[in-house]
Amino acid sequence: MSLDVTITDERKSVLPRTEYTLQVEHDGTTPSRHDIKQQAHLHIDEDSDLLIIRSLPAKQNTKTFTVEAHQYDDEAAMHHLEHEDMVEKNRTTNTAEDDDEDES
Repeated sequence: MSLDVTITDERKSVLPRTEYTLQVEHDGTTPSRHDIKQQAHLHIDEDSDLLIIRSLPAKQNTKTFTVEAHQYDDEAAMHHLEHEDMVEKNRTTNTAEDDDEDES
């Protein structure tokens, strides 16, 4: 699957985060939140654990769509401003695997 992401960012001075609008173009099936997050991380070059993909489109039969993402300055700000279920949806695979190993 081919995935191309174009990013426009806007810094909000009141909140400790950078808000991004991602223009995503893909071939084949609609990419997952994890796939979009990985591709965005290549362009943003900050901690991917603090990157939250806010919305994914529900449109069918489209090859291009717009996604909102927030990159937080620190984990405390992320947990304060985002709902916990949104944070869970955006956990990276490696973090989930590390947590499973810690519980053993």
